[in-house]
Amino acid sequence: MTFARPLTTRLAQLAVVVCLTALSNSPAMAQTLSSSEFSALKKRFSSALKVKSIREATSALHGLAMDNSKRAAKFLLEAAVKIDDQRIYLAARRGLERIDSPDAQQEMADKLRRGAADWRIRVLLCDVLSSQDTELASTALIGALDDKNESVRRAAIDALDERRDHAVVTALVAALVKEEGRTKGGSDLMRHQLRKALKELTGEDFPKGADWQNFWEPRSSNFNFAKASHKEKNDAGVETMERRPRFFGSEIHSNRIVFVIDVSGSMQMEDPPSRGGTEDPTNAPRPQTGEGADDGTPPPVDPRVKSRIRIDRAKGNLIGALKGLPKNARFTVIAYSGMGQMGQPLTPDQFKQSILVWQTKLMAAASGSIGKAVSFVEKFQANGATFTMRALETAFQVKGADTIILLSDGMPTEMTKDGQQQVTPGMILKRVKELNKFRRVTIHTFGFDSTRRPAPGGMGAPPPGGGGGLSEFMRELAKQNGGDYKPIR
Repeated sequence: MTFARPLTTRLAQLAVVVCLTALSNSPAMAQTLSSSEFSALKKRFSSALKVKSIREATSALHGLAMDNSKRAAKFLLEAAVKIDDQRIYLAARRGLERIDSPDAQQEMADKLRRGAADWRIRVLLCDVLSSQDTELASTALIGALDDKNESVRRAAIDALDERRDHAVVTALVAALVKEEGRTKGGSDLMRHQLRKALKELTGEDFPKGADWQNFWEPRSSNFNFAKASHKEKNDAGVETMERRPRFFGSEIHSNRIVFVIDVSGSMQMEDPPSRGGTEDPTNAPRPQTGEGADDGTPPPVDPRVKSRIRIDRAKGNLIGALKGLPKNARFTVIAYSGMGQMGQPLTPDQFKQSILVWQTKLMAAASGSIGKAVSFVEKFQANGATFTMRALETAFQVKGADTIILLSDGMPTEMTKDGQQQVTPGMILKRVKELNKFRRVTIHTFGFDSTRRPAPGGMGAPPPGGGGGLSEFMRELAKQNGGDYKPIR
């Protein structure tokens, strides 16, 4: 006579398997749980959350993923978006990426294709299916290019941009044409991302969807991806034919932007004479599309772009970018520095003085708004520390923004809210990753990386924390969030 193993014994054995799986980089072997085992793990997960044991909760999620089933996929998807904890999200996502049973794969594809009610689930599914090299996954991701939510569409582009498949290119071309045809709510960033994806796949670059259609239609069934992959890639990205505003010489490929500008004390510093720096000193090599550009004439160049004093250079380049914004753009500006002392919690008044927000929502780039924003920028004064994390957290509160442009000249000199710990670059990267896991905001970073010296009448020395690994931090922040880093010299 044989006896059924007690449930507690079975769960203990599963826990051992989960631990061994966590130590291995290989996916878990398919193993279906009984109904009682599955229910017990769900209860274990809920109980762990009640006592705030995230370690126990993530262990339960690993165990549930081993069920390798449709029911496990559904549970993990809900957990990833409903529990506001990055560790839970990562555990659920890793579990979903290991689930490969046909019913679970079909469930995930259907939820993406038919539109799960929560848009965050659809973004997560794009990420999960990006690692699945199957026709089912490709079809679902192609369908997501037409999702009503823009963050989902951007996630789908990211998931498809390495799939060398004729159907994928056909779908991306169609998506570009459709995005160009949107009369309301169209995204300049989406159009730019679609063109970059097409260039990555084909090695070609065309300015408009109609040009892509003319190129692709006769080649859609016999295009040689292997030959295209050997074409020399242009690291500068796709060539922009239309007029675009610029910030320190870099084109702005978005019409929903938050400018986040460091105005800490070290911004009073004067940079050494230029030795052929990377930025365009005129800030406008092409005619721009914003204020004063109706006749094709670029707006006047602010003379401060040629200054070597950082705060002046920031003002001149930002004002030039604002005046060059296209009329369909929406934007706001945040200036940040830092108040308070280590060991003491920041007061509401100190926070207000540290983070100056022009508008808490995106404003249309009409002449009146541009004029008010320019007046706000003209009042920038360099003073205080560098509260980078809180500035970025504030930027993420702006609804509808798809791009953040961050300018800084030093490492963060910021303490945690209780004043007990120094905020590190690693903490900022982790926090932004959490804030951006569903939004998919692109972050471009600009950093003054040359040797500093005091400006006339300015500070005698930079504050602690400046310089150092700024380039590495800003480069990683941009890379992590789909943007580019540009050193300013």
